[in-house]
Amino acid sequence: MVLNSDWKEYFESRWKSGEFMRPREALQQLRTSPMDFLKRYPILNTFDCPSSGPTQAYFANHIGTDARRPGTVLKTLSMHKTQAFRINLKQFMNGEGEAFPVLGIYTGKSSEGPAWCLLGGTGPDIMLTAKLTGCTFVARPGPTGSQVEVAHLQPHEETGLALNERMKVKGQEAYGRLNYNIESRSINVIGIRSARGWEIYTQKLEKAHLAIRSVHRLFPA
Repeated sequence: MVLNSDWKEYFESRWKSGEFMRPREALQQLRTSPMDFLKRYPILNTFDCPSSGPTQAYFANHIGTDARRPGTVLKTLSMHKTQAFRINLKQFMNGEGEAFPVLGIYTGKSSEGPAWCLLGGTGPDIMLTAKLTGCTFVARPGPTGSQVEVAHLQPHEETGLALNERMKVKGQEAYGRLNYNIESRSINVIGIRSARGWEIYTQKLEKAHLAIRSVHRLFPA
């Protein structure tokens, strides 16, 4: 979709003034300093792939929302205005953003067991999955030291709490309903591969507002 001239001028003016960071620069910051980026910028995640594997995503400025982040000193007791971004599948791109390759992780039914996806040393260096709204995301070491196996499970024939409890076994990290209130929170899960290997982060957001509540490195723990 091509934006009309009014929208193009709007984005250009915000980029030039420094109010908005361009999506390409933001993606680079996410790759190089994922924890710092996720603590500062909430991400509206509508990415949801039909199967696990390499695909294309779209990263853009998000407007029209009073985005907030915790303060440096008082944390969530003193929230500050900030810029927000959004991620979707490339096929739904609609604006002045940046398309980029990702390893997408499909959301499977928990009754069918984990459909493990291997994160290795080649291919896309960013992993994305649908936001957690009751699901559990699991990560464990892969066959070699540089690999990680991950799965995204939606509770089926069990509760989200039971699923999270069941997945919390020795040797793997499970982030789910034990970690957040489904009524008021949603969770972004994003993996980044660097020279250190794969690192997987969770960004907890308020459902009612695009406000960051916490950021956690899930793997390695």
